[in-house]
Amino acid sequence: MKKTLTIALALAFLGGCGETDGPEPAGESLQVGFSLRGVSADIAACMLPGAAPAGVACGAETRAVPEKLAPGTTVRIVACRRPDGSAEADIERDTYVDEAVYCVEADGSLTACTVDDGGVPSGTAGATGMRLRAGTYDFYALTPALPLIAYKQASVSHGTDYAYSLTPACSVTPSASGVQTVALALLERRCSRLNFSVTRKAGNIAKAAINSAELSRISRAPAVAYLCKALPTGTNDGSYLFPEGTFTPGEQPYQSSGADEVLPKSSAAFDLKMKVTFNDAAAATELEAEIPAMAFDAGKRYNFDLSLRGNVVVLALQVTPWNEQAVWDTPDVGEPPSVGVEVGRWTVSDWTTDVGGAFVPQIFPESWIPNGDWETDLGDYLSAVARINGWTENPAWDTEFVNPGE
Repeated sequence: MKKTLTIALALAFLGGCGETDGPEPAGESLQVGFSLRGVSADIAACMLPGAAPAGVACGAETRAVPEKLAPGTTVRIVACRRPDGSAEADIERDTYVDEAVYCVEADGSLTACTVDDGGVPSGTAGATGMRLRAGTYDFYALTPALPLIAYKQASVSHGTDYAYSLTPACSVTPSASGVQTVALALLERRCSRLNFSVTRKAGNIAKAAINSAELSRISRAPAVAYLCKALPTGTNDGSYLFPEGTFTPGEQPYQSSGADEVLPKSSAAFDLKMKVTFNDAAAATELEAEIPAMAFDAGKRYNFDLSLRGNVVVLALQVTPWNEQAVWDTPDVGEPPSVGVEVGRWTVSDWTTDVGGAFVPQIFPESWIPNGDWETDLGDYLSAVARINGWTENPAWDTEFVNPGE
């Protein structure tokens, strides 16, 4: 069942960390509350291939606009203590102390709750917030509130908007209000988002609907990782069928789209199967393709769009920030789209006319032709995206423009 959670946090603890790993500091336990900054929805300049633009530090947030967690999102928070003398959080060596599960309310606050094995809220009966004795703790958070393996690892499947954060070295001390609130660090998304769409009208096509999309030769699910560690890509021997109901009609009858999360994968070719109904055809058209080598990077959105141009169906790609939809320009007949990069195309072998005069393209899956310049085109496109995302104005522009060379 697809998780509809919009934000993800991951907490992981290495080694045999357990409830009896070590005693808490002496003293009476204190109630600890938490506030959320949100989850990341940006792309850093150096996340894309090619060198970062001049003056842009690698890893700098170029679209630093945190996204709020949607009501109903669950978050698991784990408290750990470091060994005496340790200067940094290290989940392999640190001591597990306690954990609690929360549900995000409409106003952004957190309410203690219980969850099922998929991190979906199941009620509040018996749920309690976190209580700790005075001391210094590292707080790990993950969303959704997936159950942990040995208190340190998360098991993540396709269809999960998984994110995590580490809020280090927080002092818990008695508070006059009786509750100390810890502001958690921004959650970092660790899966990729894929969007498939039909957005542009074609001469003989008045209606279009994507019925299904299936990927194979991608990362195998589930992927297991220690808290606050990147998900492993493993070998590309997994598959994922987008759940029923993923694809919905757009504002126009020829528009259809849907998105879902998948585990990140290394750069390698993968297989795509889609079923699309054109006009009022009695049966969907099956499209199959081997997509040339590309990676799915954590925190990015990969937008694939189908367009019918003459006697070919073109599959194009745009890479955008997580929640930013691609903008597909409407070209003149016979012209390629002005944005993105072409992945490949299928050839329309013939047109048939159903009852009512609806034209239906006849497309054989084996007619797929990948972009012969894929590696170069994709590299140039992503480098251009990196430059745009990392754009900074020259503060001395007026002087340098008026007095070039000085």
